[in-house]
Amino acid sequence: MKSKHSMTSFFVISFLHYMAASFVHPITPTLIVSLKLPVYMFGAAFAAMALTGFLFSPFWGKLREFFSARLLLLIGSVGYSIGQILFNVATDELGILFARIFSGFFIGAIGVSTLIYVTELPGEEESGVYLAKFAIVQSLGGASGFLLGGLTGVLSLKLTFWIQSACLLLCGVLYYFLLKENSINKRREMKWKAFAREINPIKSFLDCRNFMTKSFALLFIVITLAIIGITVFDQAFNFYLKAQLGFSSVYNGAFKAIIGLITLAVNSTICMWIIRHGNIKKAAGIILICCSVSIFSLLGISGIPLFFGICILYYSFQSAMLPLLQDSVAHEASYKNRNMVMGLYNSLRSLGMVCGALLSGFVYDYHVRLPFALAGVCFGLAALFLVWSDFSKKREE
Repeated sequence: MKSKHSMTSFFVISFLHYMAASFVHPITPTLIVSLKLPVYMFGAAFAAMALTGFLFSPFWGKLREFFSARLLLLIGSVGYSIGQILFNVATDELGILFARIFSGFFIGAIGVSTLIYVTELPGEEESGVYLAKFAIVQSLGGASGFLLGGLTGVLSLKLTFWIQSACLLLCGVLYYFLLKENSINKRREMKWKAFAREINPIKSFLDCRNFMTKSFALLFIVITLAIIGITVFDQAFNFYLKAQLGFSSVYNGAFKAIIGLITLAVNSTICMWIIRHGNIKKAAGIILICCSVSIFSLLGISGIPLFFGICILYYSFQSAMLPLLQDSVAHEASYKNRNMVMGLYNSLRSLGMVCGALLSGFVYDYHVRLPFALAGVCFGLAALFLVWSDFSKKREE
């Protein structure tokens, strides 16, 4: 009963966190345009943040062996808050990139710790259901943040940043004081020499060899490709609304709010049913193909209403994709290697964001809809690798 109460607190705080984290997404294109920065900066800024998330996610997963998830969530939230203050006061390319790198380091702590918490506390049998619920919370929080950030950004870009920083700080405090202590994995006694050696980010990556199999490696390739596709599309779509269609941040926020409601409907019905009764990998493969087909159908469309309609269709498929892939990884992980698996998952997720954001920014310069085509290719390739992973898994068994 206490676990369910703690999970409720976790979901409420996580909703606030992901809402705050999305405050500045709809105004970032406006900020870049107002500072007269190069077009590629909308992708480079996001990639800089994701880069440190990629490098240090296994590091945060290793730290979980020494510290509680709620302490790491506090540290991550405070650091992220400070990083956004730096982003707020930056006025040139170097300042923005530094602020994004600073934030990315601490975002890695949040990404890894939330995944560990949501898979550890409920138990093995319920982890898939709670991952689906967590995906709903992430999407609804992100959609709400897009809407509120878009509305606030019309009034003041600076005010939006300050509200975000304050909310992130509050979430860190709430995580620490309201969550139940995770005691499933007994933390090791800390000896400083061993501790300093083991938290080396490079060693953290090398330690992943201990649990890696061919099917596991292929599954991680699927996740990386899927995240690249998601990021390429999202980054290009956000900038496309501002630069090509001339829409303000309000329209971006309102559209993402609609997507949040669709995600709630899809994940609480179809996705939950698949996790409980269906073949998760097969369903994920079908959804990846549907994402690819819906994106390619955008390329020949000029009418704005139909363009938005197909975008909504794409986001409906995309909303079910991540919970299914996360659940596939969680079920591949064992009790012994869960921390490292989730650390590597979050690291590759960040790698996908780095590649996706950079590709989106630079490809956009060649043709404004070329990033969309690239996203479609990534989803198609991810579907093929998922079939290969499933085949390899059956042969290993």
